[in-house]
Amino acid sequence: MSIPTNFGSIFQFLDYCDMSSNRLYGGIPSLAEATSLEVLDLSSNNLNEEILPTLIGNLSILTSLLLSNNDLTGPMPPFHWNLGSLKHLSLENNRFSGRLSPLLSNSSNLKTLNVRNNHLSGIIPDGLLSFQQLGVILLGGNDFHGPIPLDLCFNNYLHFVDLSNNQFSGEIPNCFYNDFWTDLPMYFNDDPFSGNITERMSVDFTTKGENLTYMGEPLVLMTGIDLSMNQLSGAIPPPLGFLRQLKSLNLSHNQLVGPIPETFMYMQDMESLDLSYNHLNGSLPMQLANLSFLCSFNVAYNNLSGEIPFQQQLGTFDESAFEGNDNLCGEIINKNCSSVLHQNQGVFDAIDTSLVFWSYVFGCFALGFWGTVALLIWDEVCRRRLCDLMDALMFKLGWEFVP
Repeated sequence: MSIPTNFGSIFQFLDYCDMSSNRLYGGIPSLAEATSLEVLDLSSNNLNEEILPTLIGNLSILTSLLLSNNDLTGPMPPFHWNLGSLKHLSLENNRFSGRLSPLLSNSSNLKTLNVRNNHLSGIIPDGLLSFQQLGVILLGGNDFHGPIPLDLCFNNYLHFVDLSNNQFSGEIPNCFYNDFWTDLPMYFNDDPFSGNITERMSVDFTTKGENLTYMGEPLVLMTGIDLSMNQLSGAIPPPLGFLRQLKSLNLSHNQLVGPIPETFMYMQDMESLDLSYNHLNGSLPMQLANLSFLCSFNVAYNNLSGEIPFQQQLGTFDESAFEGNDNLCGEIINKNCSSVLHQNQGVFDAIDTSLVFWSYVFGCFALGFWGTVALLIWDEVCRRRLCDLMDALMFKLGWEFVP
C-alpha cells in the first residue's frame, strides 16, 4: 500500500512515526502539517519516487530522518528545510544522485550521517562535514572523488568513518591524529541517540572480513576507519599509530607505498587490520606481534620482505594473510628464509655482473672515441691522412664534394 497523501494533516500532533519494514510503495507525501514530528522512520520499504521539497516543510524539531533501504531517487535531501535539530540522517541503499547536499551544514547538531550505497558524486567541500558532535559518518559505495575531507580531523566524537569504495585520491591526512581515538570521550553516553529510537539504533560496519551490525553496548565501544577501495597514494602517516583506541582499520585496495609504520605498535585495542593490495615495502614490524587483541590481519599482495615474526598474535594467522609478497619468508608460509636470502643474493649477483660488463663496454667505447678525437685535433699529420682517405673513398663511390 502507499502512504495516504493527507497523512500529515491527519496526524498533525504525531511526534514519533515508525513505518519501517513494511511494503509501502510509491512516494512520500508532504508531512509539513505534522509540526510535532521528531522521528520519521520509513526505512526498509519499497518507496521509489523522488523526495518532495515540501516533505518536511518547517519541522524544526525533527531529530531523526531514516529513509534507508528503499528505491528513492533524485537529489539528496535535505532541501531548503529548517533542520537545526536533526541528529540522525540515514539514506543508505537508495538511488540518490548528485552531490552531497550543501544544506547539511545547517544541521549543526548532526551526529549520524549515513548515505552509503547511492549514486552520489563530486568533491566534498571543506567545511561541509564540520559537525562538532558527529560520531558516525558513512559515505561508502558512492562515487565521491578528490582528497579526503580535512573536516574529519576536527570532529572530536567520531566512532565510525566509512569512505570505502569511492574514488578518493591523494594522501591520507596526517591530521587524523587527534583527541578522538586517542583518549576516547564517552560520546555515546552523551545522549547521542535520544528518545525511543535508542534501543534500535545500529551501525553496520565491515570489519574482520565481514559486515557486522553494532548496537547496544558493542555500539558504544566500537571504533573503526574504512578507507578501502579508493585511489589513495603516498605513505601511511605514522600518526595513525597513535589512535590507541581504534579497533578496526582497513586501508586495503589502494596505492599506498612505503613501510608499515612502527607506530602501529601503539594500537593496543586493534582487532582488525587490513593493509592488503597496496604497494607497501620493507619488513613487518616485530612489534605487531604484541597487539594482543588482533584477530584479523591481512597484508597480502604488497612488496613486503623479510621474516614473518612467528610469535604471539602474528603466529595465529594462516598463510593467506601474507600471500603475494614474494620476498616474505618464515614458518607461517612454509618458506625458508635462507633460501629466500640466497635467491635474492643470486639476483643481486646477476645485476652486479651485468652492471660490470656494460660499464666495461661503455668505458672502452668512450676511451676509444675520445682518444681518436683528441688525436685528430692535436696531430696535424694524422688529420691530413684521414682527410685524404675520406677523399679517396668518396671518389671511389662516385661522390663529389661541392663547396
